[in-house]
Amino acid sequence: MSKRDEASLLQWISTIKRDHTIFIPTTREEGGLYTIGTPLNLYEYTKIDGFKPDYIHLYMVIAKLYNEKYGCSVGKLDEIANNSGKSLRSIQRDIIMLEKVGLMYYTKSVDNKNYYICITPKSADQVRTMKDILK
Repeated sequence: MSKRDEASLLQWISTIKRDHTIFIPTTREEGGLYTIGTPLNLYEYTKIDGFKPDYIHLYMVIAKLYNEKYGCSVGKLDEIANNSGKSLRSIQRDIIMLEKVGLMYYTKSVDNKNYYICITPKSADQVRTMKDILK
């Protein structure tokens, strides 16, 4: 990635960080088992009409790709499809849904990678007000 593209990416991330809290995943290892913490408020989103539990899985697959250098998740769509067990087209549609409910922002860079910002889920009360957002 060129310095100009990197500066543009970092500016995009900085703009989003001003208005949102970014979810940074925490990974733990215990006895050879690695786990990643899932924000429990994510499950409140299943109360939104049209929100599928699969979206939570995708959110976590993408969150796992978090890159400290950039402050966001970085990955190619085919990598995400492979890690989630879903088709490329399904992943593309599901990412749009995550963006519609305010859980994710994404952009594509010239280096053929996608950059994702996972937003910390809203509270249960806030999610209740979004019941019809996907209609």
